Amino acid sequence: MWCVHTCAGPILHPSCGVFTLVLVPYYTHHVCRTGTALGYEMPFITAHACEGSYLDLKCSNETLVLHIIRANYGRLSNSVCNEEGKAYSTDCLSPRAVRIVRQRCYRNNCSVPASNVIFSDPCSDTLKYLEVEYQCILAGNILFLAALYWLLMGCKITNFGDRFPNFVSFFLDTFNQFHAVNLSQSLLLLSQTYVFYIN
Repeated sequence: MWCVHTCAGPILHPSCGVFTLVLVPYYTHHVCRTGTALGYEMPFITAHACEGSYLDLKCSNETLVLHIIRANYGRLSNSVCNEEGKAYSTDCLSPRAVRIVRQRCYRNNCSVPASNVIFSDPCSDTLKYLEVEYQCILAGNILFLAALYWLLMGCKITNFGDRFPNFVSFFLDTFNQFHAVNLSQSLLLLSQTYVFYIN
């Protein structure tokens, strides 16, 4: 089976357990499989909510957080949210959807309205739905992904908040220490730190 991700770079994209550095917008195709993180099985889950309803996402284990892989508000299929069987346009995309969902779902659970108010209206004559592909991953994993994204954007991390106190202080020190050095060197050093500290 193939999974298709629309990427707008620069972003670090964990497609099917493999980090893919994407520097320009394009479609990436990867063979889908169950993702693993430090020995834990992390299945990929796809959820839908019809326009006018809410999409509720939740990780069953409190030590896990939502990692949003892909999201779209619009319509890519006529088999979802279409009880009347109408022939809607299936080329209805919302480029901002993944960013909006990630901002709202950066934790263990979230509820996102499938609404034009939140996502704007990418195709006015079409009944839309919100589709999200996600994983529940260890909290440290999502901090690591976020840190790598910020590094690629040229940012310096100052604070993760106090949600993960056992991990944060050393990670911040390490990240900021290597902020100015070669990117590939930074990624290697941070990945080694990440594996060591949340194992």
